[in-house]
Amino acid sequence: MSQEPKRDISRKKKARSSSANTNSTASRNTTQKLPNWWLFTFYGAVVWFVVYWVMYYHTGMLKSSHELVTEKIVAIQQAKAAELEKTLASLDDSTLVHEWATAPEVVSAGEAVYLTNCTACHAADLSATMAAGTTTVPLPACHSTTASGNSAANPWRSSS
Repeated sequence: MSQEPKRDISRKKKARSSSANTNSTASRNTTQKLPNWWLFTFYGAVVWFVVYWVMYYHTGMLKSSHELVTEKIVAIQQAKAAELEKTLASLDDSTLVHEWATAPEVVSAGEAVYLTNCTACHAADLSATMAAGTTTVPLPACHSTTASGNSAANPWRSSS
């Protein structure tokens, strides 16, 4: 009797079953539960979003950057208005003509403002003309003068 070597049939079955079950292994991996730390992080993020959304959009507790900037601008404008009111309350004609018009620092500050903002239309020498090519064009000039004869637009220069 010849003895035939016994083949390991279970090994062949295992090989066939492992190659046939590659798809079921992939589907088995996708159906595994997520780790608890991941779930807690996800649920925490969802709760945080809902709380923040309610606070931001429905309660008004949190403000957008636009609202914060607008509040700061309004506060600055109110402070400027209060300072202007305070200055105008203490200002009279005597102070304006006899103190401010004769103070060199106020006059030089006024001249700098005039040269920066007004010379485009009224000219630096108050001639109220502008050269447009080869033609001189007359521009609007301030016609009022003060009691001392100075131009109201240029009080630091005498009319003499």
